[in-house]
Amino acid sequence: MSPFPRLHRCSLGFGLIVAGATQLLAQDVTVCAIPSTRPESASDVAAQLKRPLRPEFPKDLRKTAEIGWAAVSYVVDEKGGIIAWRVDATQPALAAAVEMATANRGKFMAARRGDVPVISSGGLAVVFNPASAASEIPDATPRLLVASPIVDPKLKNGPKDPPPAPVVIWGTIALDERGQVTAVRNVPGELQSLLDRSLQQWRFAPARRGGVAIAAEVHAPIIILPADRLREIEVQPRWVKRIPPEYPLAMRQSGLRGSVVVEFTVDIEGRVRDPIVITTLNPGFNEAALTAIRKWKFQPGKNGGVPVEVRLQQSIVFQLDQSGGGADGIVVQHKANQAKLPEALRYDVAPQTKALVMPVYPYALLAGGGKGKAQVSLLIGPDGKVVDTLIVKADHPELGFALQAAVELFEYTPALKAAAPTQALLAFTQEFSRDMESIVTVEDRAVLKLEKKQPEKILRPTDLDHKINVIHQRPPLYPRSLHANPVKGEAVIEFLIDEKGAVRLPRIISATKPQFGYAAVQAVSAWQFSPPLSKGKLGVTRVRILIGFSSPVAAESKPAS
Repeated sequence: MSPFPRLHRCSLGFGLIVAGATQLLAQDVTVCAIPSTRPESASDVAAQLKRPLRPEFPKDLRKTAEIGWAAVSYVVDEKGGIIAWRVDATQPALAAAVEMATANRGKFMAARRGDVPVISSGGLAVVFNPASAASEIPDATPRLLVASPIVDPKLKNGPKDPPPAPVVIWGTIALDERGQVTAVRNVPGELQSLLDRSLQQWRFAPARRGGVAIAAEVHAPIIILPADRLREIEVQPRWVKRIPPEYPLAMRQSGLRGSVVVEFTVDIEGRVRDPIVITTLNPGFNEAALTAIRKWKFQPGKNGGVPVEVRLQQSIVFQLDQSGGGADGIVVQHKANQAKLPEALRYDVAPQTKALVMPVYPYALLAGGGKGKAQVSLLIGPDGKVVDTLIVKADHPELGFALQAAVELFEYTPALKAAAPTQALLAFTQEFSRDMESIVTVEDRAVLKLEKKQPEKILRPTDLDHKINVIHQRPPLYPRSLHANPVKGEAVIEFLIDEKGAVRLPRIISATKPQFGYAAVQAVSAWQFSPPLSKGKLGVTRVRILIGFSSPVAAESKPAS
């Protein structure tokens, strides 16, 4: 279940930042509130930020001709403290801009019912309009003023599964001379009726020609939220102890910043259980985010007065200086000069990274001290998914296969050409070195040392008090590089499970093709298990599994020994 509020529409008649109106921040950023879809539960006085939210327009996007926006959802306690804060945006750079603007936001003024402060939830829409939509120019494109996410009741998982991720689609929106939506085109057919209804709540300043308002069309992004994300419980978990994350020492020299979204369970005692990383732009921060979340303490959620376990998500922001400075650390390059590329691979707006995964260091090289670099080119489709990959160069063949398996899991917002999503060709370079904290964590080193110097301390299956349970498991992705000539295959993977239930040092024992082995290792590295126990004490154990690949559907796994 999610702690985040229902998001529906933004109303000019209700303002979170400035009561009664939206607020124009600089020439191209607009902020307004998204009221709850349950007015009967709304407080008499809504929660308000003590300081205005002032995101900066990302420098890399200031020349874009496209509209972008972000939806913010939050939960605030009776003291004005933030229980939950989440940002979904049409482009990662916009989400980062909002996150950085709110990293030092301080407390809210709590919502009130009568004279009593109460817990409340709410939402914001932060709109980034292009310069062509500026309000002071005589010839202008439509300017988005009020937007809200769309809830798709068909986008959901089973009752015990975590809510599926939001998606972003693009549509052509027809507007009259008043800026009212008259039609929505070029959207998926199954969403047509839903969008026809929901986008009537959006508001635009109309296009102008010679200073006169005219009817026009605009290509705009739409955030689609899954219905399961709106599952609610009667009493939300509330944190009572929240330890801020420590910026990793190994990352301090780089000065990088980043945001990690962590999903975790708050159990009936208010303890954090089974945290996993959902998305990240800087995998070097993953362990620090998980470490911080594990130390949090909550008052548990309740249904009918009975404590219940609740699955939550939380964004953790890392930055060295309070101004939000520092690079994001993404090492993605254009494959070649666009003038030399085929017309089908040229674009006006480059794709942006939504999520990265860190490649698994090939075990033999890691254990033997081997290091080097690899580069992989990747073809990104109009939906932002990686369509195909190719190893360009690698100091060791294993490094090329390892990076290829990771790159195939990357996520992007699609490139744009003539305001429509299109494909793009990029390249990604990764260095492999045991000295890199982002790719070989402190925990990895500790388990490697244990395996080398005290292998007798690694628990055997017969030493365990009970069978290890899988907490989080996603099947490996059938290698994109094999889609052209798909075949069946399998891989035997061995790995260690540490005291926290995390997978450490996965390695390939055998594989019918290298791509199957590295795809399996990459997937297994993100699995989470119940911690191994022997005579009531935590320990490290070894597991071996067989993973089968049936072209090109999801893989299946089973114990190998």
